[in-house]
Parts: sequence; structure tokens; C-alpha cells
Amino acid sequence: MSAGERSKIRFVSEGEAAIHYAIGHSPSVYDGIRLGSILLICDAGGGTTDIGIYKVRSVSPLYLEEVARPRCRIAGGVFVNEAARKHIKYQLRGSARLDNEECIVNAVREFERTAKRMFKGSEINSLVKVDSSGQSDESRNIHRGRLRIPRAKMMSFFDPLIKLVAQELQDTLVSSGALVVDKIILVGGFAESEYVYSELKTWANKRGLELAKPDGVLSKAISHGALTWHLESGVQLRVAKMHYGAETDLDYVAQDPEIHDRRTFQNILGQWRVRHGWNTIVSKNSRIRIGEEHAACFHHEFGQNDSFIVEMELYAYRWEEPPAFFKTKDGGLVDGFVHLGTVKANLTQCFEAAPYCIAPSGKKYKRLDYQICLSFDEIEISARLRWKTNKSYKYGEATIAYDV
Repeated sequence: MSAGERSKIRFVSEGEAAIHYAIGHSPSVYDGIRLGSILLICDAGGGTTDIGIYKVRSVSPLYLEEVARPRCRIAGGVFVNEAARKHIKYQLRGSARLDNEECIVNAVREFERTAKRMFKGSEINSLVKVDSSGQSDESRNIHRGRLRIPRAKMMSFFDPLIKLVAQELQDTLVSSGALVVDKIILVGGFAESEYVYSELKTWANKRGLELAKPDGVLSKAISHGALTWHLESGVQLRVAKMHYGAETDLDYVAQDPEIHDRRTFQNILGQWRVRHGWNTIVSKNSRIRIGEEHAACFHHEFGQNDSFIVEMELYAYRWEEPPAFFKTKDGGLVDGFVHLGTVKANLTQCFEAAPYCIAPSGKKYKRLDYQICLSFDEIEISARLRWKTNKSYKYGEATIAYDV
């Protein structure tokens, strides 16, 4: 794919797509939303629950500002299916006709299509078709080909996951500090369950929180919301999920325990240096305006016969305070760092325009100053090198990475 073709592709986070769908397609969600409203979007899907908090900067057209770092918890509808599968397999064990993988797979599929979607928490039993012959087996709780699952057992499939979602909502509210959430918007396939929605609604009511979900099929909220987002481009500010930066060289200080025993090299000036130092360009929790560039300065001394192709590796760090080095002394990546991509540029023009200097060894060299520029577009990160030539900036080709 060419650079021009890549520029036509835009990505949006599921949370942002969901909030556009919810507000644009459901009066019950839109009602009460005004300038300055704080909205929490909870996308409870198949495998994960993703949560984000946004402030409404404009209602029509809709413009949003991300005001807290998004969160994610492993909790969703697939784990209900897995719990049901274990129960079905247990109930069918020992049956000459039904204790086989094909029957179990078909029964779980039927559970997801019917019992899981229809469960409200008030039924005495939920029925799952397991035998097309229509035979009964009371020892296995099968009546006319349908397995009866008692209400308490059905609740046991759902409740652990509902508690995880509720706990993640609670943790998000606590970590948001002084922010007062005006409305929680619930979307995602897991939230289509009436029982899930009812339980989370009860949880919210006990805490004086308003919780709503849009009309229609929630599993389609992401695709439909993405189209609305593309037309309106609603999120103007976001919060950096991680620290973003690149490698830098550091002076060798033998007394520093972080530096001692690291591999050293001598630059053209005769100075002893160590590699793999960390230089933050954008700090975690920084407020980022979409499309705005964030730059950090770097420099390198080039000899006459050196290659002028500069390559710099872009990394992100997940945890709170990044260490001085992103690699261990044996060269491994420190826990918490994620490689995002490589930024490359040809600095030949920059070298030709710079004046020569003389190193202590008598060698001629030129010091070239350049910058790494990061810009955040929705969930994409664009990185490029820039340098000055004759008082104007020159840019290298951009590298596109995706926020992890």
C-alpha cells in the first residue's frame, strides 16, 4: 500500500465510535446531554469491556474531548458462553447419543442464540435444545430434547462478569478524581442482554448515577458509529494512554549503577557514551490535540564518510514513570516498553548546509540537529523527522504506527 493510499485510511477507537452511535441514534441517550456534560462510555463486548470518559465541547455538531485515560478489562459475553459450555458438557456426560463434541458445540450455539439473549433473571428455567429427536432424559434434566438450566445456574454464568464490569466502572469513577459523570452510556454485545443491563442499571441507581443504552442492536453500534464519526470527526482532544519517545545516548558515568556495566562507545569527539537511554516526547496523561505535532530535539556528529541516513526507533511505555533506559544491560526490552515503529530520514542536505567543526583528534565533523515529531490522529500515531536547511524546515517520510 502506497503512502497516498494509507493516508485515506482512518481508524477510530471502539469507544469513540460507540458514543457517536449512542448519541446520534437514541433519544433516550441524547436526552439531557448539554454543553459541558461528562459522559462515560462502557463498551461491554464479547471478550473485553472498554471504558472512556469524554466532555461535550459542542452538542451540534458533536465535538468531544477525552478527559481521562481509557481503560480495558477482560470481561464479556464469550465467558458466559464458556461457563454454559462447561455446564452443558457436564450435564451430557455419559450419554451415548449426546456426549460428543458436535452435540456440545451445537448446544452452546443454541444457548447463545436463544437462552443467553432471552434471560431476564425471572425465569424458573431456561431451555436449550440439545436433542433434535425430542426425547426426554430426566436424569440429565432434559425434557423433550431441551436441557433445562435453572435460574440460579443461569445467573452464575452472568454474575461474575457483571461484577467485573461494575468493578471496572467503579475503578474508573474513582480514578477520574474530581470529574463528575453525568451519564453512563452502555453499548456492546454483552450489554444487549436484558439481565446484564438490568443488573448494571440497579448498580448505577444505588450510586445515584444515570445509566442508559441506545435503542437498536448494540453489537452494530461500533460500525454505525464509525460512519458517524467519519462524517463529523467529533473527538478534538484526547489523553495520552502511555509515554511516547525514542532512544537517546547518555554520557558514561561509571559511578552510576544504572550505567555501570553497560556497553560503551566513543563518539567522534572522543566522549564515552552509552546507548539505549530513554527520551520522552509525550508524557502519559498529557492532553493531546488531534493533529498537533509534539517535537523533541536530537543531534548527532557526522564524519565526512558517515552515512547520512538516520533511523530512530519509536517506543511507548505503559507504566507510570519511565526508567532511564528502555533496554536492560543484556539488550532485552525493559518490561512495559512497546515498539511502535521506525522513523527514517536522509540528512544529506542538512549535512551539506552545516559548517565543519574540528574534533580534538583533528578529524572534521558536522553536528546535525534534528527533531522527532509525533502527531496523534484518532488512534494512529504519525512520526517523522524534521531538520532546518536555509532557515526552512525539511521533513522525512512519515511513519504510521497504531496506538496499542
